[in-house]
Amino acid sequence: MLNHSYSSSHSRLPVLQKSFNLLQHYSFFIAAAALVIFEGYGITRQNWTGDFWDHAAVIKALSEDLLHPSHPLIKADIPHAFFSPYALLVAAFAKIAHLNAIQALNYAAFFNLLFFLFAFYRFCAALFGKKRNGVATLSLLLMLFLWGKHPFGWSGFYHFIVLHYVLPYPSTFAMALTFLILSFMAKEQHPVWYNRKTPLIILLNAIVFLTHPNTANILFIAILAMNFCWSHYSFKYAILRSLILILPAVLLSLCWPYFNTFSLIFGNNYDFQITSKSLYHGVLRINWPLLLILPGLWAVKKDKTIYFFLLSLGIMTALFLLGYFTQVYGIARLIAGIMLFGQFLIAYIAIQCLYEKPVLRGRLYLGMLGMALVAAVFLNHRVIGDNMHITSGHVYGGYDFLRQLVKTDDVILSDRGSNSGIPAFNGKVVASDKPAYWVEDMAARRKAVDAFFTGENPDSLRKAIIDQYDPDYIFLDYTRNTLQPATIQWLRSLGKVVYQKGQLELISLP
Repeated sequence: MLNHSYSSSHSRLPVLQKSFNLLQHYSFFIAAAALVIFEGYGITRQNWTGDFWDHAAVIKALSEDLLHPSHPLIKADIPHAFFSPYALLVAAFAKIAHLNAIQALNYAAFFNLLFFLFAFYRFCAALFGKKRNGVATLSLLLMLFLWGKHPFGWSGFYHFIVLHYVLPYPSTFAMALTFLILSFMAKEQHPVWYNRKTPLIILLNAIVFLTHPNTANILFIAILAMNFCWSHYSFKYAILRSLILILPAVLLSLCWPYFNTFSLIFGNNYDFQITSKSLYHGVLRINWPLLLILPGLWAVKKDKTIYFFLLSLGIMTALFLLGYFTQVYGIARLIAGIMLFGQFLIAYIAIQCLYEKPVLRGRLYLGMLGMALVAAVFLNHRVIGDNMHITSGHVYGGYDFLRQLVKTDDVILSDRGSNSGIPAFNGKVVASDKPAYWVEDMAARRKAVDAFFTGENPDSLRKAIIDQYDPDYIFLDYTRNTLQPATIQWLRSLGKVVYQKGQLELISLP
């Protein structure tokens, strides 16, 4: 009996070992497949919010005229900063496939998810060699969950709470391109001044820069750090090699016909600076997992891959702090890259701990990382749980009628909440809450919209606002505005009610 039991147990060992080896070999693909299934389901639910509607308006404007699009939000002969190569690609797809902007972005979200995961793994394969599967899997896990309480829900961040919402965004496409570019460079263990991939890298650098300048900052810093660490730490070579890759890309971006890149970077970007300032709030509370890097450096031997991440993190952190002290708050967007590169480094150190000696240091670090990950999930467990239940539909589900009743250049006067969604369907609005480059009177426009929809203000003020901005329609969403019944009757008397259903009403003005 004992012999039979021993024989059965012994025969199962090769099977268990084979299963473990398969799991280890395909761990990233299993994790990625699970993420694709979950996020794919979320995409079909179309529960979009935030900047999605601005991007949808941009796609709509481009799909109507790829060469000379009108401003997507307001009626003005002004360029828009979101007219990027990515938006042009999605708009061309919408035009060819006869899709509206929202439908096209749904497909773009799924494409971005696959492209992001592909480039993510390719980056890990180029940088981490034989440890690629372990580091890629753990990096993906840390990227999604290793955060402090209430991480930022902005574009450029890819944690589990926000990932679904940013999948259609140009920032996700730009980050995938960043991984791809760095994977090309990481394979050059002995970099040269020029090779057959140099023109491609320059072109892709320009596309990233035009698509999402904040991600381009991360990319350019990483290029400099990689050139330094891959060239026996030669400062001169790193600078020159980096300039060869970056400077032509920046010059190439100046040829972009849809907006002036120089004006975008150095022009009046007050909205962008003010909104970015909030990224300096709660830095330690949100980004404390980065502290795990310090004991990790004690646990493993340092190689050029570790030095690459450390140098990248050092430059980004220095610029992040510089932005605060100089009040150039837009640099704060680098915090997304700081966290992402920090999570890669922590994952690489953790996998190294499985192979290096002394064993005790490695085990202590792995235990510390495990506890930190559990703590991070616990801190955000409620919002993570809420994110597991993706509802169907979007906040502007009833606005489809605008496609039939309103023309592209018709101006619609509506409240701030409605303004975010209307241009994605049809028409222009008086004001937008989102940062609007080159619209010098946006602050005045926002003030006028707020005054118009403030219930206690007199109708004489509303009449003055109508005369100033000459809207073709007044849009009333009764879930948002606080206008008095007498004011609503007065507005109806100014024109004709052309749509009224549920909580929505559209009044045409002569």
